[in-house]
Amino acid sequence: MSNLGGTNVSEDTDQNAPGQVDSVVAGTNVTVNSTDPRNPVVSSSAAASTLTTKGDVQGYDTGENRIPVGTNGQVLTADSAEALGVKWAAAAASSPTTTEGDIIQRGASADERLAIGTVGQVLAVNSGATALEYVAAGGTAFSGALVEFASSQAISSSTDTILIWGAETYDEGGWHDNATNNTRLTVPSGVTRVRVTAGYRDASSVGSQFIIRVKKNGAFFKGGPMQETDTAGGDACSIATPVIEVVATDYFEVEVFMVSARTIEVDGAVFFSIEKVT
Repeated sequence: MSNLGGTNVSEDTDQNAPGQVDSVVAGTNVTVNSTDPRNPVVSSSAAASTLTTKGDVQGYDTGENRIPVGTNGQVLTADSAEALGVKWAAAAASSPTTTEGDIIQRGASADERLAIGTVGQVLAVNSGATALEYVAAGGTAFSGALVEFASSQAISSSTDTILIWGAETYDEGGWHDNATNNTRLTVPSGVTRVRVTAGYRDASSVGSQFIIRVKKNGAFFKGGPMQETDTAGGDACSIATPVIEVVATDYFEVEVFMVSARTIEVDGAVFFSIEKVT
C-alpha cells in the first residue's frame, strides 16, 4: 500500500499481476468512483477559492481566507491584531515638508519640517544644541531673557532678600520660568559665556542705605556687580557683569539689602536680564 496526496492506494500482490491497483481510498481533495473496482476512476480538485472581487488576496489563519481589496492609495500592512495578520491601511506620510525650500531634520522622536529661512539667512545649531535653525549670516540666533516684576515685593529691613521675577518681556532659549524658581535666570545647555544686567528704581521717599548685587549659584562670584547707595529716596541704578564663563544649570539671582523696610513696585526700570555671548 502507498499514499499519494492523502489517498491510500493498494497494489495487488498477486505475482501474476504485479503493480496492478487493487483498491483506491479517497483522500483530501480526491474522490474515487469504484463502480468497477478493477478500474476505479480517481478525480482530484483544488480547494474552492475564497476570492470574490478584483484585487482580493488570499490570506490564512486556521484556513485559507479572503483579504478584501483595500481602497485607492492603501498599502498592505502587517498587523498581528488582525485575524489574518495583515490589513489594508493608509500609506505613511512620505514627507513632512509643505513649502519649496523646506528641509527635513530629526526631532525628538520623528522626522520634522524645518521651514525655509529668509533671504541671506544660514543654517546653524540652536543654543540648546538640539536642532538646526536659520540665523543671520555671520552670527548665531540671539539667546537670552529679560524679566520683570509681576507684582510689587515687600522688602524687610536689614534683611538680604532675593527678588522675584514673575513676568517675562522675552525669553529666547529657555532661561526663565515664571512659576518654578522664578527668582533665577538659569543657563541652558550649549552656552559657555554670558553677560548679566539688573536694574532698580525706588519711587518711594524712604531714605536709607540699600545694596543691590547679582549672585551666581547662590554665592558671590568674581565679576559679580554690586552697588550701594544712601540717599533721601527716589533711588535708581543699574549694574552689569563682564562676560562670565558658565556651564549648563548655573543660575543668577538679584539680591537686595535695605536698612529701612520698603516695597519695590512694578516699574519698567526694575528688571533682570541675561544674554548669551558664546
